[in-house]
Order: sequence, then C-alpha cells, then structure tokens
Amino acid sequence: MGGKEVSVKFILLVEDNDFSAKLIMSLLMYIPSYFVVHVRDSCGALEIFEEVLPDLLLLDYQLPIMNVLSSMICCLKRQVLEKCQLLF
Repeated sequence: MGGKEVSVKFILLVEDNDFSAKLIMSLLMYIPSYFVVHVRDSCGALEIFEEVLPDLLLLDYQLPIMNVLSSMICCLKRQVLEKCQLLF
C-alpha cells in the first residue's frame, strides 16, 4: 500500500575460483534487490545469455577455456555489452 516497488537486478558472476565466488556471493546476498547467479566459466555465461541478459556481468580476468578478452569478443558479437554493465 503506498510502498515502493523494488526492482530486482540480475547479476551474473563468472568466477572459476570457489573461494572468490563464495566471498563475492556472501557479500551480495545482503542486498535484497540483487539476484546473483554464479557460473564457473565463460561457456556457462554464454548459455545463460541465450535465456536472459544480466544487468551486471562480473567477469574474472583469468578464466579457463575462454579468457576475458575472448569472452568480451563473444559478448560484443551478441550485443550483450550494449544492454548490461561489465566489471572484470
């Protein structure tokens, strides 16, 4: 009744190090308006892009399989970076 409607922001965390991922996830879980999904590599991120684009992409710089530069090229080709923020 008269309260503000909170928009949930979707954050995609791409991190292969379990400790780092748990640390980041534990910090973000205290912000109720964030929904965070964690994947371990860029291939997992590209699969998610098929379904939904995140509001924020947190990308590890040293990823297995596909490094950050290759990942960014794929994101540019799919026009992901036009619609979401990127932090690596």
